[in-house]
Amino acid sequence: MAFNKISGQVVLPPVLPISLPAGEVFMLPAGQGQIGGFGAVSPPQFATNNPLTGQYILQLGLLTVLQVFDQALDTWRNVNVSPYALVTVSSDGTNYRIANTTGSPVGAVITALGSGGIDGFYGYAAQGAAVTIQNGVTTLGNTIFTVATTGGALWNAIVGGGVSGTIALTGTAYANLPGWYVSGSPSFTAIGGANYTKPPIIVFTPPPNQGAQPYILPTATCTVSAGVINAVTVVSTGAGLLGLPGITVVPQPGDTTGGGALLGWSSGNGVEQNAGKCLWMAPQFPGTAQTTVPSFTYGGTSNPGPTATVIMNFTVTSFSTGTAGVGYTNAYGVWQGGITAGTDATGNTLAFMGKNAALPVWPPTAFAATTALPSLLTSFGGVNIQAVPTLALGTQLAAGTVTTVAVPTINVGGASDTILLFSL
Repeated sequence: MAFNKISGQVVLPPVLPISLPAGEVFMLPAGQGQIGGFGAVSPPQFATNNPLTGQYILQLGLLTVLQVFDQALDTWRNVNVSPYALVTVSSDGTNYRIANTTGSPVGAVITALGSGGIDGFYGYAAQGAAVTIQNGVTTLGNTIFTVATTGGALWNAIVGGGVSGTIALTGTAYANLPGWYVSGSPSFTAIGGANYTKPPIIVFTPPPNQGAQPYILPTATCTVSAGVINAVTVVSTGAGLLGLPGITVVPQPGDTTGGGALLGWSSGNGVEQNAGKCLWMAPQFPGTAQTTVPSFTYGGTSNPGPTATVIMNFTVTSFSTGTAGVGYTNAYGVWQGGITAGTDATGNTLAFMGKNAALPVWPPTAFAATTALPSLLTSFGGVNIQAVPTLALGTQLAAGTVTTVAVPTINVGGASDTILLFSL
């Protein structure tokens, strides 16, 4: 957390406006403090006599987002997407970045997992070096499973390492094993607890041997009957795990009586699921802005060959004239589509993406009263539009008065944005 200076005797550096074209990222710099102090680096950072502290107030633009590096998954996550939000940040030069992902991929919906791959993480480190991580061992370079799209986006992927969709509520159970179930693994007796007044929270912890292997933990919810946990629903099965996750049951706030539940994995569901299959993909770096949804190209010596659709972050850049309508009166339009279609086969897309693939925010749009051709009311073309949208056009008069239907062309892509950096 960054803190403002309160003495009033220190002259702060000027506010730094930083413009980011579509598809670019900016690492928040570390400070130029005294050697041995927080964020100390060798000056200059930007230029001579331009001291930066590593402690900032950041004001986002309309389109930029603040991202934090998730060390568990070796990728970047959105932590603030609010337009013009003021955010306090303590930067060590590697933990936060600003991203303008408009016109670029922000995720993928994997509709078929493929098969035959080698379990592991394949992609890029925080600074862009290609890496392969298998069984917790990191090596530079990646020739095993590569993911690419037009525009030069750099993609990360995880193959294998999912868990079963079933959790043991009674009987012999296993938990938090450094590896998958084998005969003779330490066990305990699972019980559903007692006196719960609300369904408790199910929390998973990484296997003891996870180490540097990037992973996604599973998620689950439960129900109770007569104060006892009677069912657990696994929402997402995770990816990249090297063993059985631990399971902890936490009473909900306000439940002062519930407790005692011990849940685990049975020998039947304590084995790795989806080995050799692609369970997650996400872009590490956005690449240059695109005007259409790109397709995936896979390569490498052990390519599981998944089927997936790119999730984009488009903004509307303009409207082409298209076909003018005839017979409209006080025409209006309704945005349609703009969401990536497809059923996620991994169970991990929503669990990971969060606000990285947010729902569309549509631009304010005007329509010519008689031709129904649209135009942008402001320079803001919307954001988080996942696929090329359409406009449903209408008129206030009764049906049948329109003799020529308007057909506008919607142009999408990316747009530049500016942030303000206050060094404290």
